[in-house]
Amino acid sequence: MSKLLAHAHAEQNVLYRNMEKSDDEEARSFAYEGDNEHRIVEQQLEQMSRTRNKMSEQWTAQATVLRELINQHVKKEEGTRFRCARREFDSAALEKLGEQLRRQKEKLLTETLGRDGLAAGRPSLVPRPVRNSTLIVCGYREVCEPFCCGIRS
Repeated sequence: MSKLLAHAHAEQNVLYRNMEKSDDEEARSFAYEGDNEHRIVEQQLEQMSRTRNKMSEQWTAQATVLRELINQHVKKEEGTRFRCARREFDSAALEKLGEQLRRQKEKLLTETLGRDGLAAGRPSLVPRPVRNSTLIVCGYREVCEPFCCGIRS
């Protein structure tokens, strides 16, 4: 599992599941929309991993769409979704969720390394673009990691 997918799964399992239980409609929408966006990104990654020619125009187009999906998701999270989470939970609860997210991501990455044999040299699901030096997860880590590692306002 890539860091991107580990992030998505941890966010779904920890943050979104808690937000779905909210009495606030906006908080529930936050969770459902984020969950759907993660599923779309995962489907796009799966499709890209099946493409044989990673130098093809088709693969480059898929990488561009993936980058746009991720960037759109991150902008929504930064713009309104995380504010919604901060309204929903007090600072102690946010700290606890942040720690749960971090542990969940570590667990997913560790389990995958052992199960999939990534240490043995098998490729991960993360597409590594070569053509036109396309950066798939442009800005993703810088934007999302601080949230996942501490959920600070």
